[in-house]
Amino acid sequence: TYNGTVFYENKDFSVRFSYTHRDQNLNTVGPQNNLPGDLYSIASDYLDAQVSFAFPWYKRLKFTLQAQNLLQQVQVTRWENRESQPDGATYAGRNFVVGARLNF
Repeated sequence: TYNGTVFYENKDFSVRFSYTHRDQNLNTVGPQNNLPGDLYSIASDYLDAQVSFAFPWYKRLKFTLQAQNLLQQVQVTRWENRESQPDGATYAGRNFVVGARLNF
């Protein structure tokens, strides 16, 4: 597993990109539900981004936009002895968050 972040910021503007690669990892130690072997989550990649900016006419107010899971990854699990057949999948989709911050 590895990750990296690239960012730029100054007084009125900032941008950040974060990338994460998760290797296959052990989810559940088997046997379970009468299935032999262990349950694994397969490898996946994630990309997040964030932009923040202040308004020129009111510097104390800053807006932020975050975008998560831009690659739209699905979290898939599979049993050790049945690699070609997924056991389950979770899909959160892309998430967007908007925020505002006011400095007093």
